Amino acid sequence: MPVKPTLHFDQITHTYAGRKLLDDFSMHISGGEWFCLLGKSGVGKSTLARIGAGLLAPDAGRVRRLGGDGIGYLAQSPGDIFIGATIFEEIAFGLSSSDHGYTNVRERVKQSLRLVGLSYLSLETNPTALSGGQQQLLGLAAVLSSQPSFLILDEPTSMLDPQAQLTVLRVLRSVVELGTGILHITHSADEALWAHRVGILHQGKLAGVGRSSEVLSDTSLLDKAGAEQPELLRFRQALTHKGIHLDVPEWSVSGMYDALLAYSSASSFSERV
Repeated sequence: MPVKPTLHFDQITHTYAGRKLLDDFSMHISGGEWFCLLGKSGVGKSTLARIGAGLLAPDAGRVRRLGGDGIGYLAQSPGDIFIGATIFEEIAFGLSSSDHGYTNVRERVKQSLRLVGLSYLSLETNPTALSGGQQQLLGLAAVLSSQPSFLILDEPTSMLDPQAQLTVLRVLRSVVELGTGILHITHSADEALWAHRVGILHQGKLAGVGRSSEVLSDTSLLDKAGAEQPELLRFRQALTHKGIHLDVPEWSVSGMYDALLAYSSASSFSERV
């Protein structure tokens, strides 16, 4: 069985404007793992993302990738840094036709658009004509076109409406299922529920790390992140206390609805039997 690639942050320390944002910070993620880093605004989450992407050098420590093929980075507002006049140019920018051949580059562009659900768009569309959600997905497609083993996403849904947020989260889940590791920077506990593991960045260090449902049930840790327990998690826990155990397919209202329908159908069947 092949060994999964891993991405390591080893004893990262970084100071900005006289304030130590990261203090001997260490963590790792594996290929096919979704890790959410949760924390208050200004605690150093975006700084860590830029260090992980190689855009900023830490004062001390290092980032190591063991195995795999590269690290992709998506900023909060990719639309602000679009460089292509068309969707094709934007995605193909990082793919040299001399290395891949024009036909292969075009297919890679189409493949990336299919992966993020934008295959219905013309390749000649100007990226600035897209909605905020479409621009975020286009930025993700551009990053995915080079097929990196890891993605570092800095608040990828912070400027989107709820439906666009859900679309992005579903795409990220699909990307993880294909074996890509994701470091997802966010201030939203609701988003963090989608991840396999969650860590709380507090005073430059990981204040807590573990399975998402466990960390997001710990109110003392959530206080350090300036976050509240997700409503859907509270709802499931209330049902669990009443003896109703739900297998939630995804952490969304529709996912919870599907779980309730499945539980109701199974209960009705068992009663008939």
